[in-house]
Amino acid sequence: MPSDIPSSDIPLYFLAIFLPPVAVFLKRKFELDFWINILLTFLGWIPGVLHACPLSSHSTPQSQFFRCIDIFTEHSVQYVAKRQPIDSIVS
Repeated sequence: MPSDIPSSDIPLYFLAIFLPPVAVFLKRKFELDFWINILLTFLGWIPGVLHACPLSSHSTPQSQFFRCIDIFTEHSVQYVAKRQPIDSIVS
């Protein structure tokens, strides 16, 4: 995880990934961004996450978006790397 991320943003990152509307609510309360995120999350989880990530930080939205995606992909890659190859299961 990059060291330039404020520690206060880390819980918001996880909320942005798992519960996007909650993360947006904590940052923006009942502003328009919250209602947009509710709608996007109903349309699909990924649009809600993509909208919530940039809003979950004090940083600029573009840099925050890429940090959130980096955290998400880093954990996904670690999970895939830990899985056993199919060949070892079959034999």
